[in-house]
Amino acid sequence: MYDDADAIALYMLAGPESVRLIDQFESVQTMCNQSSAHHEESPSLQRRFIADVRKFMEVLRDRGNPFVETGHDLVSIDTNVVMVDEVTKSLCQMGTFGKSLHDDYVQSRVLEASVSISDTIKRNNAYTFANCPDSRSKHSGKVGVLKKDTALVTQLFLSLQSRPDENISDFFRYENQREPPSLADRGRLRSGTKSDILKCLAVPNTACTDARDVTVQVLDMPALVHIVRPTHATTFNDYVSMHLVPYLTSNLSPSVERIDAVWDVYPDDSLKLQTQLRRGSGPRTRIGQDGRSNIPTRDWQKYLANTENKKEFFFILQPETL
Repeated sequence: MYDDADAIALYMLAGPESVRLIDQFESVQTMCNQSSAHHEESPSLQRRFIADVRKFMEVLRDRGNPFVETGHDLVSIDTNVVMVDEVTKSLCQMGTFGKSLHDDYVQSRVLEASVSISDTIKRNNAYTFANCPDSRSKHSGKVGVLKKDTALVTQLFLSLQSRPDENISDFFRYENQREPPSLADRGRLRSGTKSDILKCLAVPNTACTDARDVTVQVLDMPALVHIVRPTHATTFNDYVSMHLVPYLTSNLSPSVERIDAVWDVYPDDSLKLQTQLRRGSGPRTRIGQDGRSNIPTRDWQKYLANTENKKEFFFILQPETL
């Protein structure tokens, strides 16, 4: 072939294409020899599926069939977290919303051809169990109030310049909000540190030695559940038997004859309700009457931040239980 110039020119022209066709043929043969099994038939995915089925069966045995419950709350089966209203509304409207997106896709890309069929479809971040709405930032309200105050003061100051005879001190002597900022923050009464009131009380620094041995101890249970954290317990029943009861037993002594547990509440007309609203609320998690639900150990403080959670939790802590 090297002695014939025409053969060399023909090989240079057809050689690369021949190599490409051979490589393509061999790649097709390799794909045909590979397994045609489904991607979810791998051993790791099968083991994960079996583990999920076993966990679901444990839920059915321990808590009963969750699908026969009636109510307006949408509850996660594994965590018992009650979804907020935005997630429930989003899931109820998912079918109608998806049908409208499909009709819009067919109308704009197939029938009218006003949009290219290869254009990227916009992602819709609908609220689901994994995509819950974010809680409102603590500083977003303050920024909005400051912006409104800045705009209001600017307008008032510009109007004051058109009246040079007015006294600027008298002008800025009046409040521009309904509640004085020194006493209220965006309509809510400002809170302070309770220990600061001790400086105003003239209490002599004398130790009382009359009652050395007490016979009755009074425990604040809402504060106690914040102190005694579930370090080893997995369910609420385990928390009572493994943590709460041993702590109460450790307070008994030869002189202590009785331990009284005091439970706190948040009435609608109480000043503590403002503190509860200021601190915020955690996710709503249902316990159930049997107390065999799992404890959110990582989010224990967030769980106790929800008033409804504490009402349900304190209800199962009956005197006969303790």
